[in-house]
Amino acid sequence: MILPGRNILPGKRLAGGRGFTLVELIVVMAIIAILISLIASVATSVRVRAQEQRTQADLKTLLAAVQEFQESTGAAPPDYPPPGATPPNLWRVERLALLLRDLDRHEKIKSTLRDYFPADRFSTRTLVLGAGPAESCYVILDVFKTPFDYVRDGGPGGAPVFISAGADGAFGTADDLRSDERPAP
Repeated sequence: MILPGRNILPGKRLAGGRGFTLVELIVVMAIIAILISLIASVATSVRVRAQEQRTQADLKTLLAAVQEFQESTGAAPPDYPPPGATPPNLWRVERLALLLRDLDRHEKIKSTLRDYFPADRFSTRTLVLGAGPAESCYVILDVFKTPFDYVRDGGPGGAPVFISAGADGAFGTADDLRSDERPAP
């Protein structure tokens, strides 16, 4: 059947025509869009996995700094907060800041941490403990830009553990990373 006003059959190209039909172009664009979405998905998962591996290395470095502190002083870093301190329950960031303040008092540990972590991973905090004066301390951020948490496993006197909140930035979720490599609660 020949279309009125045209001398070609439906679905046939003009003699010598070198173009693509609209359907062919739409199919090619759909295939390209599917490929791009697959590549983007893989790239995102690879990036997150790389960040998690970097965070695990960071956690081990912080734990090594605490162990070096213990070897050089013969004692573990103090538990925070000290008994009877006000406020009785410090925020995660404050505990880490106080630990790092104590680690900084040992030049070898201080230089190790400062050399290992890039400058954009340090954040300054001002702490006021009880009736004491305000004190400027720093914390180290994980690759997700969240401060690490520092706890004692098993309570005061327990083994030091560093925790990263993971990609979601919230502690206590399944993506938390721990220096003792135990799964998050």
